[in-house]
Amino acid sequence: MKARYQDYTALIVAAGCSRRMKKFKPLLPLGDGCILQSVIENFLKAGVNRIIVVVGYRRHEVIPLLKKLKVRYVENRDYDETDMLESIRLGLEAVKPDTAGILFCPGDVPLIFPKTIQQVIDAYEKQPGKILVPTCRGEAGHPPIFSWEVAQQIIHHRGENGLRGIIGEYESRREVGYLEVDDEEILQDTDLPRDYERLLKAYEQRRKEGSL
Repeated sequence: MKARYQDYTALIVAAGCSRRMKKFKPLLPLGDGCILQSVIENFLKAGVNRIIVVVGYRRHEVIPLLKKLKVRYVENRDYDETDMLESIRLGLEAVKPDTAGILFCPGDVPLIFPKTIQQVIDAYEKQPGKILVPTCRGEAGHPPIFSWEVAQQIIHHRGENGLRGIIGEYESRREVGYLEVDDEEILQDTDLPRDYERLLKAYEQRRKEGSL
């Protein structure tokens, strides 16, 4: 059976060293799996099965998980000397040109509802513009979605502020749309130990509610 959004690609970046966490974030336990597994499964549940994960630090531990989940991966061997934008570029270079759109998500945002991902794609298809960004209470979150054309601009971008800077350039030309969603987890990454503690509580609450 083909995935509902089979022409879309999810790009997940999990190459960094997790210095602020002081533990390797992608493999931290969450439910029956780990943080990165949850990120991937949210896209799969949403119907997006073209998934590329950029790995770097401790990649030899991450790659077996990706193979088990049948997910493509790209290696950033210079992860310790480059920023996230370089990992994004490497991932985008692996995206097939026939993609209908690319959804970007860091590998430490694991509780986005699959239905939120579907809402983002549906809105992107209906709303003119080259980039669509989900918001919650007016604050921008993940996953933004953008076209193949934008992806090529990102690959060759050498300006400041990374992906935010690129979105800002398109926003100045009124080529960015925004979608308000009822999902505060689009705003929640997992950088610090207290973020992980919050994540575990949020996961347990969703499990009790039956909303996982």
